[in-house]
Amino acid sequence: MSVGLGHGYQYWHHPPKPQPLKAFLQQRFVSCLPDLVHCLDPMRSLLAGPGLTRSDLARTDKTAVEKTVMTPELMSLMLPVRGGACRLWAGRHLPAASTDGWPLLVCHGGPGVPSDYLFPLVELLQRPVIFFDQLGCGRSDRPEPADQEYSIAASVRDLVSVIDALVAQAWIPIRDGRPAYHLYGQSFGGILAFETLNAASGPPPPRSLSLSNVPSSVPVLLEDVVALLADLGDDGSRFDATHVCRANPRPAALLAAYAPGHPGSHWRGVDVIAEWCVPEASLASFTTPVLRLAAEYDFVTSRSMQGWQQLANQRLVVLPGVAHHALLERPKAYGAHLEAFLQTHED
Repeated sequence: MSVGLGHGYQYWHHPPKPQPLKAFLQQRFVSCLPDLVHCLDPMRSLLAGPGLTRSDLARTDKTAVEKTVMTPELMSLMLPVRGGACRLWAGRHLPAASTDGWPLLVCHGGPGVPSDYLFPLVELLQRPVIFFDQLGCGRSDRPEPADQEYSIAASVRDLVSVIDALVAQAWIPIRDGRPAYHLYGQSFGGILAFETLNAASGPPPPRSLSLSNVPSSVPVLLEDVVALLADLGDDGSRFDATHVCRANPRPAALLAAYAPGHPGSHWRGVDVIAEWCVPEASLASFTTPVLRLAAEYDFVTSRSMQGWQQLANQRLVVLPGVAHHALLERPKAYGAHLEAFLQTHED
């Protein structure tokens, strides 16, 4: 399908091959190169977390952050993947009151930024919530790239193994002869979730899919990030405060996800998925109910999400006044929309 998007793009799902992010930014902002080089590290992680500056990271002590974060009570498992060569951490939170709500399986973003920044979901939803850290970050194994593959395709296979293991452990129950669960992905986690459900050897389908702040075209996203940054005088700190997370002070859960040594280092950030676009054929054949959560000021712009409009069974909610981390900026409104959608697809 041909869609005119401007900026030289005619086909949203097959734009020109992008440059590496560093070269992409350097070419457009040579005059402010020192400032951009300073903010390249946070720019690499835009799809999952805050644009923390180097001074932020220097001030962030992991022990101190952990003391300030209200980490939910989680039952933990280490799940084997890749034929038992690696293990991924999974944690489950059960609500205080008994509920018939089916569990929500949560896919974090990054790639490479662990689940901590999504832990606040447990306070907002009336159901079990299951997290897992993808290979190479958080509490999961961190094999070297020479020993294990880091890619979207490999992550898809890992997620299939995780779902199979959660069914075997009865963390995902069986209802009417099939697994009863919902799938949720934030930022890159949404890309991973969608790709997994479209894989030839994918898992049993969930009852619903929630895509929060997820682009359908990363190349278009990168162009829009450059334009948004230019509108703010090429100031990475202003970009962060406007388009990444508008909460001040920075939410503790977000700081915890970025505590030194917690994110991954082998495969991380937007530049490692810079060529990804949702396949048009998969949109036409996708029948699972989808909730799309977007935010007024998110750097994941409406233009970069345009491909999702082809999904037949979807609902779009745009939260006003918030950015990429809408969950942490307006938690009650975010949770209310998500819980209502999940309940709708359990009747």
